[in-house]
Amino acid sequence: MTAQTKALVFGARGMLGSELLRSAPSGVVAVGLARERCDVADREAVRALVRAEKPALLLNATAYTAVDRAEEEPLAAYRANGLGPLNLALAAREHGARLLHVGTDFVFDGSRQPRRPYEEFDAPNPQSTYGRSKHWGEQAVLEVGGSAQVVRTQWLYGPRGRHFIGAILKAAEEKPFLTVVDDQLGCPTYTVDLARALWRIALEGEAGLWHCANSGEASWNTFAARALALTGSAIEARPISTAELARPAARPAYSALACRRLELSLDLRLRPWAEALAEYLADPAEVERLRRGAPPTEVQTEQTRAREARPH
Repeated sequence: MTAQTKALVFGARGMLGSELLRSAPSGVVAVGLARERCDVADREAVRALVRAEKPALLLNATAYTAVDRAEEEPLAAYRANGLGPLNLALAAREHGARLLHVGTDFVFDGSRQPRRPYEEFDAPNPQSTYGRSKHWGEQAVLEVGGSAQVVRTQWLYGPRGRHFIGAILKAAEEKPFLTVVDDQLGCPTYTVDLARALWRIALEGEAGLWHCANSGEASWNTFAARALALTGSAIEARPISTAELARPAARPAYSALACRRLELSLDLRLRPWAEALAEYLADPAEVERLRRGAPPTEVQTEQTRAREARPH
C-alpha cells in the first residue's frame, strides 16, 4: 500500500463499520459510507462510486443480520449478504483495489464431534437462511478473485450499535431474573480489537479466507453472567436450552473460530474475550447507556479522519 492509502468503509454507521473508521491507522484516509449513500446491492452505483473515488481498499461491514427474520425475508438477506459482496468484489477487481469482506461463524453447522474450533479450511454447512446468504457472499468474493479477503468473525459487541450485552444489561434493570441459552458456544468478539486486526489483515495480509475473533470460548449464558458480574448486578442469568427458546432460525451449537492464519501470517492473536469484555464494561458512562437502552453515539467524521462520500 502507498503512504496515503484511500479506503472505503461500507456500513460506516454500524457497530463494526464505525469502529473501523475510528481506528483507521496512520497513512489511511478512510471514507465512511452509509447505506443511503451507496446501496451495495446496486451494481452500477457501486461501480460508479469506486470509479470516482479510486480507493486502494474496500472494507465491507454491511450485512443483513436479522437471523430469525431472514427465514421470512430470504430475498432481503441474499440481496445484502450475497449480491452486495459480489458487486463490491467485481468493482474492486475492475479498478485494481482490494476488498476485505466480513463473514460469519453461521456458515458452520456446529454439530461435529469431538468439538474443536473451526479452521479456515473446514467445510461450511450453513443451517439457516442467514448463514446460507452469508456463505453465498463469501463464495462470490473468493470466486471473483484478485486480492480479495474474506474474514469470518462472531458474536460482536462494542461501543456503537445494539448488541447482546446491551440487551442483557437493559433486561437486568427490568426483570427479577434472566434466562439465557447455555448450549450454544462461540467466542464473544470486541469490535475495538476486531477493527484493529482487520486493518492489519487488509494492509499486510495475503488474499483469501481468514478467521478473526477474540480468543477462548463461552456460552451465551456465561457471556451474560460475566457481564452482569462486571457491572455489579445481582440479577441471575438462568440457563435454558436452545430448544426451550424455540427461535425460527437454526443456530450452530458450537462455532468457536480458530484464527490460525492470523497467528501464522501476522503473528497476531486477539486477547481473551473475558479480558476484552472487562475493558469495555469498565466505562461507567457506557454501562449506564446500555442499561437505559439509549442509542449509541454516532461517529463524527472529523474524529475519525473520514468523510462521507456521495455516489457520483
